[in-house]
Amino acid sequence: SIGTQTGGVLFDSGVQGQAASFDGVDDKFEITNFPWPIESYTLSWWQNPKSLIDSNQRIGKDGDTFYLHTTATGAIWGGFNASERFNYTEIPAGTMEVDIWSYFTFSYDGTTGKFYKDGNLIASKAMPTKPLPFTDFSFHQTHGLIDEVRIYDTVLTPAQILQEYDDTKPPEPILSYDFENNFQDSSGYDNHG
Repeated sequence: SIGTQTGGVLFDSGVQGQAASFDGVDDKFEITNFPWPIESYTLSWWQNPKSLIDSNQRIGKDGDTFYLHTTATGAIWGGFNASERFNYTEIPAGTMEVDIWSYFTFSYDGTTGKFYKDGNLIASKAMPTKPLPFTDFSFHQTHGLIDEVRIYDTVLTPAQILQEYDDTKPPEPILSYDFENNFQDSSGYDNHG
């Protein structure tokens, strides 16, 4: 399986090395002829959106296969089989945030879908209808950065998902000024101005 890009996907600083940078208009990265493991799998990725609008940050393939997108408030709709997917109340507003790197994981064990953010389970739902077989998968209508995409043909345990997050997350800063109406260091090292 070889991934192809269209629309001019660029590269920018990522969580580990470089990340793919999407313009939110016509950039697309697609993997074709990939025999998706529909019986059980885990999909994980880092994402840093530059904007959120309804139905952007699209990942997957629409239809009764894996598919995810956001709302303007950062809620997420995802899974497969439209009647069994996670909806905006199950993965609520603020889950995806503009200009913040987050590590997302979706796992499916044949009957249950689970969604994690930064290594922590945030939603679990019965998904008894198996997805249709599919071989195409893409990142499209995405505005921002995507990094460290991984697909496993097994369900990672919560401990493995947390370990993946810890192994790939960016280092914590020793100094961080956000200048939110103050001169306070938010790194935890108390280097206040």
